[in-house]
Amino acid sequence: MRGPVFSIPNEILSDLTMNGIAQLSVHWFYGDTSADTLEFSIAKYENCRRRIDEAIKSKACVYYSSDYFLPSVFERFPIIGKTVAVIGSASPLYEAYVERFGGTPLTIEYRKIKSDIPELKTYTVEQAEIANLTVDCVMSISSIEHSGLGRYGEEIDPEGDIKAMALAKRMVKPGGLFFLQIPVGTDTVVWNAERIYGQYRLIRLLREWELVDHFGFSPDMLHRGGGYSAQPAGEPIFVLRNADPGLSHRRLFDDAALANFKTTDARRSRFQAEVAEIASKFVEIDINYVLPTWPSGAGGRSLRSVTGRVLRAIKRRLS
Repeated sequence: MRGPVFSIPNEILSDLTMNGIAQLSVHWFYGDTSADTLEFSIAKYENCRRRIDEAIKSKACVYYSSDYFLPSVFERFPIIGKTVAVIGSASPLYEAYVERFGGTPLTIEYRKIKSDIPELKTYTVEQAEIANLTVDCVMSISSIEHSGLGRYGEEIDPEGDIKAMALAKRMVKPGGLFFLQIPVGTDTVVWNAERIYGQYRLIRLLREWELVDHFGFSPDMLHRGGGYSAQPAGEPIFVLRNADPGLSHRRLFDDAALANFKTTDARRSRFQAEVAEIASKFVEIDINYVLPTWPSGAGGRSLRSVTGRVLRAIKRRLS
């Protein structure tokens, strides 16, 4: 089923919320963002270039707050002469950023792109898969969190973001970098807008990548924002490497987050099992019995403000 879809399909509720780990907000719906074709004009590209130059001079952002960090990111991790695939792109802003710092951008988007920007190659996700692309680096600014929610006309898939990360890993060369910006806060699904990544979804999202650095992130963000506010605590940039993650993810979690991984309970799901397996690298726990806890409980208080048919459907799926 392709989106956008107003009502959450009953059969995906459990997977979408990781069996109730993530809170659910249904206060947003985007139905006009799935146009079949986007247009990237040279005029729009030139405007992006001007705005970037102005932002860098004034140490400001162009669109997202994380734009402020991009000069520092590319100073510490140069992309000069490298091919950088921009995943998810409603406008060529971040392609212009890549070019501004010496890289060669290409675009991968769910929708087809009509472009007259010289030498900018564009692909749909399907075309990228068929072409078996290999690139030096990948960049995704506020895109992965939308994957699988149908907002941009893609297939509804509760694991869409995880699959998008797998696509990036197949594309980037071994040892290549992934510059990833996502909203961080208490684990929340904002239907059909985005996911907000807390300690549980974040650890699943990054599990196959070595965490090299981060910009604008602090572990306390994992306990703030999200929930019914449907606002993240921050929009940090993570620098990931296509390599064995080792213990690199340990830096994401403070003591409060790690303590939550130690709770034992007989009830389990594949989500708890997966999170427990990852967390066991940082915390001495018995992964056969751990059940992560979350402040709002399993499908209880976190869902009380969701009314009507959606609430009844969630209770059926999570009971």
